[in-house]
Amino acid sequence: MKFSGNEEGSVEAGLTFIPTTAFFLLVLQLVVAGSIKTIESMNAQSWLNKSALYAMDGEISEQIERSSLPGGGELLTIKQKTSVPRISSFTETFTHNDAMKVSSEALAIRE
Repeated sequence: MKFSGNEEGSVEAGLTFIPTTAFFLLVLQLVVAGSIKTIESMNAQSWLNKSALYAMDGEISEQIERSSLPGGGELLTIKQKTSVPRISSFTETFTHNDAMKVSSEALAIRE
């Protein structure tokens, strides 16, 4: 059998390409989950601050937990869970459905 010179190392290149791609997809999934958590936390904090200042009601108002403060006022807290889109079906082998959610919390004080 005669091998041509341009095919040398093709198996080694394939063996390094597959794990590198898998690692890239897993890291990308973590980046997307972290970004969604940050965005959802910022949105919840913004909505809660507006609710504390202007006594707004909306679809999130039933999720707000209210606690009275000793000097007067209220402590408003909210906890939300948001689904994270899957980048690749490769991540399904490592997680189950509940693991692809991020939780975000926000709090504000109403005086």
